[in-house]
Amino acid sequence: MEEQIIKKLGSIDERLDIVARTVVDNQEQIKSIRENMATKTDLSDISGTLDELVGLAKKKDEELIFMGERVRRIEDKVKEFKPSSA
Repeated sequence: MEEQIIKKLGSIDERLDIVARTVVDNQEQIKSIRENMATKTDLSDISGTLDELVGLAKKKDEELIFMGERVRRIEDKVKEFKPSSA
Protein backbone atom coordinates (compact mmCIF):
# COMPACT_ATOMS: atom_id res chain seq x y z
CA MET A 1 0.00 0.00 0.00
CA GLU A 2 2.78 2.40 0.95
CA GLU A 3 4.60 1.54 -2.26
CA GLN A 4 1.51 2.37 -4.31
CA ILE A 5 1.21 5.75 -2.59
CA ILE A 6 4.88 6.48 -3.32
CA LYS A 7 4.39 5.53 -6.98
CA LYS A 8 1.28 7.67 -7.18
CA LEU A 9 3.09 10.64 -5.60
CA GLY A 10 5.99 10.14 -8.04
CA SER A 11 3.54 10.20 -10.95
CA ILE A 12 1.92 13.36 -9.59
CA ASP A 13 5.36 14.97 -9.15
CA GLU A 14 6.19 14.21 -12.80
CA ARG A 15 2.94 15.78 -13.96
CA LEU A 16 3.47 18.83 -11.74
CA ASP A 17 6.96 19.24 -13.23
CA ILE A 18 5.45 19.20 -16.73
CA VAL A 19 2.83 21.76 -15.69
CA ALA A 20 5.48 23.97 -14.05
CA ARG A 21 7.72 23.84 -17.17
CA THR A 22 4.74 24.67 -19.37
CA VAL A 23 3.81 27.64 -17.17
CA VAL A 24 7.39 28.96 -17.28
CA ASP A 25 7.51 28.52 -21.08
CA ASN A 26 4.18 30.32 -21.44
CA GLN A 27 5.36 33.16 -19.20
CA GLU A 28 8.49 33.59 -21.34
CA GLN A 29 6.42 33.60 -24.52
CA ILE A 30 3.96 36.13 -23.07
CA LYS A 31 6.86 38.35 -21.97
CA SER A 32 8.32 38.20 -25.47
CA ILE A 33 4.94 38.99 -27.04
CA ARG A 34 4.44 41.97 -24.72
CA GLU A 35 7.91 43.31 -25.53
CA ASN A 36 7.37 43.04 -29.29
CA MET A 37 3.67 43.72 -29.86
CA ALA A 38 2.36 47.02 -31.15
CA THR A 39 0.40 49.11 -28.70
CA LYS A 40 -2.81 50.99 -29.46
CA THR A 41 -0.72 54.16 -29.62
CA ASP A 42 1.67 52.53 -32.11
CA LEU A 43 -1.23 51.43 -34.31
CA SER A 44 -2.83 54.86 -34.06
CA ASP A 45 0.43 56.51 -35.14
CA ILE A 46 0.78 54.10 -38.06
CA SER A 47 -2.84 54.67 -39.06
CA GLY A 48 -2.34 58.44 -38.94
CA THR A 49 0.78 58.21 -41.07
CA LEU A 50 -0.99 55.97 -43.59
CA ASP A 51 -3.89 58.42 -43.77
CA GLU A 52 -1.45 61.24 -44.52
CA LEU A 53 0.31 59.19 -47.20
CA VAL A 54 -2.97 58.22 -48.85
CA GLY A 55 -4.04 61.86 -48.81
CA LEU A 56 -0.77 62.92 -50.44
CA ALA A 57 -1.09 60.19 -53.07
CA LYS A 58 -4.66 61.29 -53.91
CA LYS A 59 -3.55 64.91 -54.14
CA LYS A 60 -0.66 63.94 -56.43
CA ASP A 61 -3.03 61.92 -58.65
CA GLU A 62 -5.37 64.91 -58.93
CA GLU A 63 -2.46 67.19 -59.77
CA LEU A 64 -1.27 64.77 -62.45
CA ILE A 65 -4.74 64.66 -64.00
CA PHE A 66 -4.91 68.48 -64.14
CA MET A 67 -1.33 68.70 -65.40
CA GLY A 68 -2.07 66.16 -68.13
CA GLU A 69 -5.05 68.19 -69.25
CA ARG A 70 -2.98 71.37 -69.24
CA VAL A 71 -0.24 69.69 -71.32
CA ARG A 72 -2.88 68.46 -73.78
CA ARG A 73 -4.23 72.01 -74.19
CA ILE A 74 -0.73 73.40 -74.70
CA GLU A 75 0.02 70.70 -77.29
CA ASP A 76 -3.20 71.61 -79.11
CA LYS A 77 -2.16 75.30 -79.18
CA VAL A 78 1.32 74.37 -80.41
CA LYS A 79 -0.27 72.40 -83.24
CA GLU A 80 -2.22 75.53 -84.23
CA PHE A 81 0.99 77.53 -84.55
CA LYS A 82 2.97 74.79 -86.30
CA PRO A 83 3.05 75.33 -90.06
CA SER A 84 1.57 72.45 -91.95
CA SER A 85 3.83 70.77 -94.46
CA ALA A 86 2.27 70.36 -97.84
